[in-house]
Amino acid sequence: MSRPFISQLPRAFQLLIVGLAAFSGAMLAVQVAQSAGSSSTKIVANRVVVPPGAGYTNVLTIPGLGVVRGTCGSVVSMVWFNSTSGPVDAWNSMSMESPETRDGLIVSSGLGLQVAALVENDMRGGEFELGKGTNPGARKTATVTVNAYRSPNDWCGFQATAVTWTHT
Repeated sequence: MSRPFISQLPRAFQLLIVGLAAFSGAMLAVQVAQSAGSSSTKIVANRVVVPPGAGYTNVLTIPGLGVVRGTCGSVVSMVWFNSTSGPVDAWNSMSMESPETRDGLIVSSGLGLQVAALVENDMRGGEFELGKGTNPGARKTATVTVNAYRSPNDWCGFQATAVTWTHT
């Protein structure tokens, strides 16, 4: 089965395709295609259930960008730690007053950022973004979704999924 060229499609569809491509990151794809190296996208995920009083437990390692940990005590929360050798850019929606606000910052090696917390069994946070490197050169990004709960018997569940992109 052959596929028609975009120019063979009706004009309305051509405009729709061009518009969608622009909004879905076509410029990034062009920049990657023009630079030397290769790119890969991966999904990493994990789920952990721990007893009450468990200290920080590793939930998910994000290759080249750090680790997500959960804690199950009087406070149930999840924290991302920068376990790399240098700074990582982070954008986080963890705001108690305005959950839709995304704060951006540079996190030094060895430091962390709270990415989710239970407040009266209402989870705050849930998604954050990470990035390291610049064009031209090696780059990594991740979009991370995290979830936490406390069960009626006080055990805590944590899960995290990261979509990672690496360019070398």
